Amino acid sequence: MKHFGHRSFSLSLQKPAQDGTCPGGIRSADQMSIQSVYFSSQLKILRKFRFRRAKLIALSALFLLGLFAQHNVRSSNVGRHRRLSGRHPDQFVAFQWQRIFPGFYIYSVRYAAKENNTAELHAVAIGNALDELFWRNTSCACVYQEDQEPGPRRSLRVAGKLERLPESHRFEGRIWTAARLTCPFPEDAQTSFNFVSLQCRFERLLGYFLSGSVTLPCPQVPRRPPAQLTFAHCGSPIHTRFDRPALIVEYVEYYRLMGVTRFYEYAVDVSNRTRAVFDYYVGKGIMDVTDWALPEPTRKGIHYFGQLAALYDCLLKSSLTHDYTVYSDLDEQFVTAQSPAVFSSIVDNGRVDCSYVRSALVYPKARMTDRFTDRGQPIPRTASKSDFNASPMMIRKLSRLQFLLLLPTLGLVMIVQQSHRSIAPFLVDVHVSQSAETHVNPLRSSIAEPNTRLDRPVTVVTAYYNIPAKRSNITYERWMRIFLPKIPCHLYIYTESQYESYFLSLRKDHLDRTKIVIKPFTALKMYQKMDLWIEQKKMDHERLHTPELYVLWNEKLSFLAETIKDNTFDSDYFLWTDIGSFRDPRRAAALTTYPDTEITRRTLGSNKVFFLQMYDFTAEEKELNPVNGLPKHDFRYDVRLGGAVLGGHRNAVLHYQQIYHEIMDKMINAGRFVGKDQNIMSSVAILHPELVRLVPRAPYLNGGLDWFYSLYYFSRKGP
Repeated sequence: MKHFGHRSFSLSLQKPAQDGTCPGGIRSADQMSIQSVYFSSQLKILRKFRFRRAKLIALSALFLLGLFAQHNVRSSNVGRHRRLSGRHPDQFVAFQWQRIFPGFYIYSVRYAAKENNTAELHAVAIGNALDELFWRNTSCACVYQEDQEPGPRRSLRVAGKLERLPESHRFEGRIWTAARLTCPFPEDAQTSFNFVSLQCRFERLLGYFLSGSVTLPCPQVPRRPPAQLTFAHCGSPIHTRFDRPALIVEYVEYYRLMGVTRFYEYAVDVSNRTRAVFDYYVGKGIMDVTDWALPEPTRKGIHYFGQLAALYDCLLKSSLTHDYTVYSDLDEQFVTAQSPAVFSSIVDNGRVDCSYVRSALVYPKARMTDRFTDRGQPIPRTASKSDFNASPMMIRKLSRLQFLLLLPTLGLVMIVQQSHRSIAPFLVDVHVSQSAETHVNPLRSSIAEPNTRLDRPVTVVTAYYNIPAKRSNITYERWMRIFLPKIPCHLYIYTESQYESYFLSLRKDHLDRTKIVIKPFTALKMYQKMDLWIEQKKMDHERLHTPELYVLWNEKLSFLAETIKDNTFDSDYFLWTDIGSFRDPRRAAALTTYPDTEITRRTLGSNKVFFLQMYDFTAEEKELNPVNGLPKHDFRYDVRLGGAVLGGHRNAVLHYQQIYHEIMDKMINAGRFVGKDQNIMSSVAILHPELVRLVPRAPYLNGGLDWFYSLYYFSRKGP
């Protein structure tokens, strides 16, 4: 996550702001030691879901290889200077979204202490991301009351400040964005009032206004944290019938070993098996699960199920009870070259305010890939217990190399200290990048780019719109029934709202790998040039083509770019794939691994965009026109490249998109036909060969259609 609170976070270690406004977490329970009790509790969960004992042994070995068997945390002075009295310690109100007026919603109000020992009330909100007038002309106040209903009893009114949280996704056409309302929280309000009324008024034009209020319990004032350093963990909203209970167990037990004593989860939609794991940890008193039900109008127009609003609420909640808050996804691990690599050592026992880490460590592929991943692949039956035992000699050897074995799921992890720490902030160097550079030389040759994450899937992007086309809707439906249910790729589908339930039914077995983006055809970027496409139709010798087809063909790169910015599946590579590409049900079984990450990385690196080359370019076709700088040859009547599959590394795709539109504009000015994307792609390939990777078509699967050889090319072959 790149932005939070008042500050912009970079993806490398940084010194926090001098005013101490580093956002983050707070106080908690007993210090952690690595003991077998956690493995026994994990074993109960794993037995419940009938996972193999070998996998438990593998997980245990991983923990023992990565961490020392004991770690004593020195006491610190964290929180000793806070003037905090407690009325309702460790008791949280069950909030729900409430509407103040149309377009503005409030979820929770919580206590927030500042560096100068003053306090504020922070309310988590959602507002209209596109209406700048709303953010300029809305004024709010907090009215502290003795009773929930307003009346003659004493009250205190203070002015509030409404502001958007710095969520860059609002510039991607998102209708809704996370926000916060802050008000001073005077000391007498903390002790004399039981409720707070949040009142807002939106002054529109011509004297028209909207106003409303919600009344919530006054937030609790936290107790003084203990001297011992404690950590909480906040996760992003869990959604789409999430059904990986083993991953939940692995994630919780790993972070408990790292020093986390409380987990705050926001559940949008999880399976019964996942809910059972949540209930187990809630019963143990180490997890708090919030049913994250966004208000109905905002559910499809906000980034990632209101992720920033959830994380901000979690920050405020965890700040009542813990010294630090850790942010990461379920499949991300925090590993450094330090020993022991637990959170208390990372933050130097409380002397570091904020730590931001981004890195990518490789792992011994031959030994780790099959046995230490949880990507839905079973542990091989041939694995024996001896394969997973970590001998003392192995542990000593790894310590000398300062290299930790880890799951291939390392991503961004942020440890943030609560803003009201009185200790002056300074930077800690955890040497993560040095670890990756120094100790993995034998594997370095297999890495194309230092920021490429080899464990991440390739995201496939497609779209369906009911427009006049060369094929009938019945034909497309037959092809979609091959592609969508049978190919378990990580998939974005752009379509209109009336088709959402249909695509969900086709992808019912792969919902955790599917994101449907509702986007009306009239909202597409290329639709705004409909006058151009109507004129282009007059130049097209193929009578079955329509202006609507030109819109979709030339929108492919925009679909890819939008997906890259959203990146729900945390991918490095993105491939556009026509929704009608899988046409033969008999051959679909051989293409279920499409697209394979390793094949994609090896083919494209980080600076090439893939195209299937149907026919070679001739020397004459490569000659350039000295007047307009375009190829002399007009490819209106000649096909050289296939457009059913295209894409590459996110950086390459975004760069190619820019060049594509520049060449398109030149071709329009030169009076050339640009309705068919293949014509522009051929010109770009001649003018910028350094941007493209052209793969010649070849026979495959005993007569597979050569136009779709790309599907076979990016699939794993053999057993």
